[in-house]
Amino acid sequence: MAGGVPRGSVLLINGPAGSMKTTLAYHMLHRAAENGIRGLFFSLEQSRDSLIRQMEGLGMDRQGSLSNLIVADLVEVRRSMEGQKGDWREIIMRFVSTAVDENSIQLFVLDSFESFMALSERSFSRAEVKDLFDAFRDMGLTSIVISETPMASLESNEHMELYVADGALELAMVEGNESRIQRWLRCVKLRGANVDTRYYCLMHQDSGFTMSPPMGRCPFGSSLD
Repeated sequence: MAGGVPRGSVLLINGPAGSMKTTLAYHMLHRAAENGIRGLFFSLEQSRDSLIRQMEGLGMDRQGSLSNLIVADLVEVRRSMEGQKGDWREIIMRFVSTAVDENSIQLFVLDSFESFMALSERSFSRAEVKDLFDAFRDMGLTSIVISETPMASLESNEHMELYVADGALELAMVEGNESRIQRWLRCVKLRGANVDTRYYCLMHQDSGFTMSPPMGRCPFGSSLD
């Protein structure tokens, strides 16, 4: 990725269930927090306590990031924003903005885009998705938005979040020899960076991730050379 995600970017992490999208995004914020960079992980997919237990089970000790990583869920939003008027989209955005201002947040994860749209109870137009991503940029955030929409659909759907975002990582699950499943990762695009768009094999070991050339042929039409 030519040195990492440019500051202030909005990055999509896309992939099917079980591809470790949430773990990868949390890992980014956890490691940043260990190095003094403050982050907010906002989960609409599971409870705060469940998420923390899951990540601790994967080697990411909560104590290591406690002072610099806020983990929030809808229960936290309801508690802290009690009495606020507006739809869920407005309330969530006010919650994020307040957290950013009060805690000097630099990194933000929204898990997930589909759940955020479902709470809003309506489909977003391309202009509204752009407004949402612009709001994250205006807050000074480097943002990661998790999505489970198939990549083929992202390339053609009406929301156009793939094109509005500054970058995108695609996770895939590929059946290899002896029916073993490999997780593959590639950078689809990243504005402001000279990226390598090939697939790499992604493995989680102990408390971190490692990458290597895929152990097999690419079924998606992308060269491994």
